[in-house]
Amino acid sequence: MTSIALSKPIKVHNETISVLDIQEPTFDQVEKYGIPFSYSERGDMRLDTRSALAYLPELAGIPRSSAQQLALHDVFVASMTLVGFFYRCPELSRLRRRFYNIAWFWRINPFDLRQRPLNQLFDLEAQAIRIQQEQQLG
Repeated sequence: MTSIALSKPIKVHNETISVLDIQEPTFDQVEKYGIPFSYSERGDMRLDTRSALAYLPELAGIPRSSAQQLALHDVFVASMTLVGFFYRCPELSRLRRRFYNIAWFWRINPFDLRQRPLNQLFDLEAQAIRIQQEQQLG
């Protein structure tokens, strides 16, 4: 299970919550909803929004009406948390830290960087590391 702090609280069964606990999907859920991402021929990872949104209420243990209250930012974070269960990527906080480091290094607005496919993000990170190493060597 992974917990995410919501940017905007939601109502669940007449109770206001500000943290969403997301369970890891089971085999039956994967069979029902599919894999929430795919890869293009170029290797870009693409989020399958329909699949991710279908998972959210069930994995969070909330009604669909409560899931519909989620802020778009929270939908994104929850979707990436879901992808993390499949992708075996580092913890979300570590990935977020890497994300902002890349944005700072390349002087890219982090919100613009979010629109790029993950493989481009990792390529930007690799190139930043290469540049730093070359600068250290002189």
